[in-house]
Amino acid sequence: MAAAQKRMDRLANNLANLETTAYKRQTSFIHALSKGAGNHSELHVGTKFDFSQGELEPTGNALHVALDGEGFFGVEGEDGEVYTRNGAFQVDENGTILSHAGLPVAWAELRGVLDPTGERIEIGTDGGVSQGGRSLGRLRIANFADLGKLSQDTNGYYHAPLGLEETAHTATVHQGALEGSNVSPIEEMVAMIAVQRSFSGATNILGLISETYRRLSRI
Repeated sequence: MAAAQKRMDRLANNLANLETTAYKRQTSFIHALSKGAGNHSELHVGTKFDFSQGELEPTGNALHVALDGEGFFGVEGEDGEVYTRNGAFQVDENGTILSHAGLPVAWAELRGVLDPTGERIEIGTDGGVSQGGRSLGRLRIANFADLGKLSQDTNGYYHAPLGLEETAHTATVHQGALEGSNVSPIEEMVAMIAVQRSFSGATNILGLISETYRRLSRI
């Protein structure tokens, strides 16, 4: 029953982020752990991200970029590089490209400086950035061999553990668009019904066990 409740929480969180830019749905799996004397088993719920592609949604904003394919934008976090698929970028008064949460976006080469009041910023399919015909560099796009080892913080950034192997990305950058959430409301609702049934079934079994003990106590 506790495992079913945790699964339900994940499903509810997916539905709550249906409109969140580049949100990746979380899936749950149940596994049994043996502990204590007599190999007592407990059910635990694990979580993993579904990194399947979300639909690209045009916005017309030159600082909005979406990734189509495997990869993440690098972002300069306070304690090292973090990663995101959310390309709702902005430029501050110093000409620095910032992420949706206000952190500097990482560059594959030397960081270029933009003129926030200048000509239109152009971002190519490889992440190359130019303004007024002047090439400024290329945004860093990272990818990892084992995406299952990534964790996520409260701001939606992904963190890679130390030593996680990087691999070539396959992402193409689309300027003037954002990636939508990959949550399917119908699939989540169907999964919710299944979890509710399993919870109800466990409740019934618990009731039967309690009734059996009551009968035995009268013998």
